[in-house]
Amino acid sequence: MVGDVFTIPLDDDRVGLGQVVGTYRVAALYLAVFDRSLPRDVAPAVAIGSAHGPLLFLALSFDAKIYAGHWTVIGRAPVDDSIELPAYKEMVAVPPAYEVVDARGVRRRPATDVEAASLPNRAIVAPVRVEKALRAHVGLEPWHEAYAELRPDPLTSERRIFG
Repeated sequence: MVGDVFTIPLDDDRVGLGQVVGTYRVAALYLAVFDRSLPRDVAPAVAIGSAHGPLLFLALSFDAKIYAGHWTVIGRAPVDDSIELPAYKEMVAVPPAYEVVDARGVRRRPATDVEAASLPNRAIVAPVRVEKALRAHVGLEPWHEAYAELRPDPLTSERRIFG
């Protein structure tokens, strides 16, 4: 549910911190992962109070790791207004004609040539990629360039694109 704050295990002593910050359609979730690690035994109230910037990753994913119990929901907090969900491009005709679509897939308009060339297509990633990216960020696994796509890009913000 939007606002859920969850922990992501890093090692025996530390966890990362994430939050569900939005939804797309029925099952996909926007997951924010914050650039901080906390002691594994931190009190939930302290962890929930830490659920705000700096934002490390923002990914459209699923709740599989939460559902399986690998990530633990520790409570709920308001989503920080500074977290900006991305806009995307969608091809709507052949020859290629694109529309710009907001994060929830609700608002849309024709894309400019610049937007068609620069905005990403919507991609849903497995939650394990989010976890591996966080583990790589803290030095526990090798970094792969594909993880860079999980970093939020202010140039694709739906606020910037739609106003």
